[in-house]
Amino acid sequence: MNILQVLPGLDLGGVETGVFDFCLFLKERGHKPVVVSGGGRLAEKLVEKGIKHYQLDVGRKSLFSLLFIFRLRQIILEEKIDIVHARSRVPAWICYFACRNTPAKFIATAHGYYSPHFFSRIMSYGKYVICPSKIIAFHMEKDLHTPRHKIRIIPRGIDNRRFNFVPPEEKLRDFPRLVFLGRISPVKGVEYFVEAVKILTADYPSLKAEIVGEPGRRHQNYYNFLKKLVSKYGLDRNINFSGRKEANEAFSQADILILPSVVPEAFGRVIVEAQLAGVFVIATSLGAPAEIIEEGKTGLLVKAFDVDGISAAVARVIKDKEFYRRVVYQARERALTKYNLSLMAEETLKVYREALDKLNILVIKLSALGDVILGLVGIKALRQYFPHARLIVVTTSQFRGIFENTHFVDKVICVKKERSRWRQLWSLGKMLRSFSLDINVDFQNNTFSHLLSFLSFASQRYGWRRKCGFLLNHTLNYNKQMVLDPVESQAQLLSLLGVPIKDTLPDLKVDKSVVSYWRQQLETAWGRDITSVAVNIGSSPDWQTKDLRVDTWRKVIDYLIRQQKVGVIMVGADYLRKKAQAIKEGLESRYILNLCGRTSLVDLIALIKCCQLVITPDNAVFHISVALRKKTVVFFGPTDPRRHSLKSHNIIVLRRKDLGCLGCYRKRCRNWKCMDFGIDTIASAIDKGLCEREEQ
Repeated sequence: MNILQVLPGLDLGGVETGVFDFCLFLKERGHKPVVVSGGGRLAEKLVEKGIKHYQLDVGRKSLFSLLFIFRLRQIILEEKIDIVHARSRVPAWICYFACRNTPAKFIATAHGYYSPHFFSRIMSYGKYVICPSKIIAFHMEKDLHTPRHKIRIIPRGIDNRRFNFVPPEEKLRDFPRLVFLGRISPVKGVEYFVEAVKILTADYPSLKAEIVGEPGRRHQNYYNFLKKLVSKYGLDRNINFSGRKEANEAFSQADILILPSVVPEAFGRVIVEAQLAGVFVIATSLGAPAEIIEEGKTGLLVKAFDVDGISAAVARVIKDKEFYRRVVYQARERALTKYNLSLMAEETLKVYREALDKLNILVIKLSALGDVILGLVGIKALRQYFPHARLIVVTTSQFRGIFENTHFVDKVICVKKERSRWRQLWSLGKMLRSFSLDINVDFQNNTFSHLLSFLSFASQRYGWRRKCGFLLNHTLNYNKQMVLDPVESQAQLLSLLGVPIKDTLPDLKVDKSVVSYWRQQLETAWGRDITSVAVNIGSSPDWQTKDLRVDTWRKVIDYLIRQQKVGVIMVGADYLRKKAQAIKEGLESRYILNLCGRTSLVDLIALIKCCQLVITPDNAVFHISVALRKKTVVFFGPTDPRRHSLKSHNIIVLRRKDLGCLGCYRKRCRNWKCMDFGIDTIASAIDKGLCEREEQ
């Protein structure tokens, strides 16, 4: 893999040192590490080790930093980067947008407690979010609303070869040396270290302590305050401010590390480093130190702001040398086992591989029912081609069950039918962005779906170049003159991803218990030996031109009852009840079951499953029947069967050939001749449908 690490600088901090060690590990394992940072002492060492480094001031908190997006994208493409790993918030914003429209996957590591505001939310936008401790994982989930499935807990790993372990037997002395190591900042509680030394010097006047570290530009006044405090207490001979040092050098002469932080620590790398060097650790129990230190076994924990607690813990270590020796050995053993560089690096590489192998794919298919059912063909093809992907579907709430009942959809997100789509657009986009989508396939291809695709921030967005298709980055030219059936249309779009369609018919699941219920109802209605035929007597209120006339339907049903001796189930929407009653007049109603407006979608699917033949205009019932592999007689008039039918020997298409206006797609018509079929023609199709054995 080609792996890019992006961080503000490469000086001697814990994060920087960790990245340096990790890059060396990656190079040893045959990967190609690349680093972008603002530079620093470790940058030169990286270059000496043969690792490419680009110096960009990506840590500067300014809107002008966003200009680095274009340069970083150029680096990603030139170096053929697979993974972009951001280690801080400003770099994360730059990385997030630089990765868009590239194959690279964006990953972030939360190295600290971030304030729960918009600027920090970027750390939850990575495809995966690495947290160095459980407490940070909890913070990211609770305060920054990071989805739990994206969080990976990987403690920092330390290269133990950097630290010379000095056995405790060689360090046992009456007046141990204390050390504080870290940034000189108020959050580190360094004044409590000074206060504890003051208390201890009453019993151990020769006690030596060292404060190792430098203040940032904002904390110079705090550094001066500490120096004045030491002078005020007369501790100039006991406490030494030694500035910046390598950790191994600082620990070589130290016996006890004190970490008196007053805010929760995200990890506490210095604790593990001290344990590897054979230094006893006393730390406040805020945050990750409570996870690293086992009380009384690998160190001691004290409450924050508790100067007496710190001094008492140091006194205990001084007095009980066997306790000191035992804890030092146990702490080193645990640090070598749980916090070693190799373990951390391997776990991180697993996350990288998962990011590359386990894609997050979004499919948008909102309406209508028939088209939603046909969309199952393309969605199943995506699952077959990407078996390990997380497949998410956005649809209208009324169609949720169609996708939830399949075995190839992982999650269904619904556009609420009762609310305006446009009012839901932003909230839906926000929800989709939380999944860090890799691929978005827009099967709907209208203005709303194109905008939603764009707001999902999927890296690769596929669809037809129509409406707002310019918001997608992989498109096919749309031509109204193209004649493609629904599966061929999906196949062309999926060909952009190299995805073949193997099964050309939808795979629609049915509720077996509901099927069993309706079988019993039909047997009760007209006996076990009577065959059932479903007749869909209408298309939709908006498509008058798709419907047969009442007298034609009456002739069809009369033929089914008298000549074929079958039971007829009339199905359709609620507005068709009166039409159904008009059709039934004068017919033998014993063998007619009027269920118009009385079935849910689940019931309708189950009923069609119970039938041997389905007779319907071109609408959703037609596609349900085809999906269930039922023999289907379908009427086409204003619509073109080449665009709305599928290739299946179970389909018997009836369409007049003597009219020049066929395929006009008009929803209203004065003449309405295209749906005027003779009963002989329909009877012939019914005979064929009932005689031939249905496909299993």
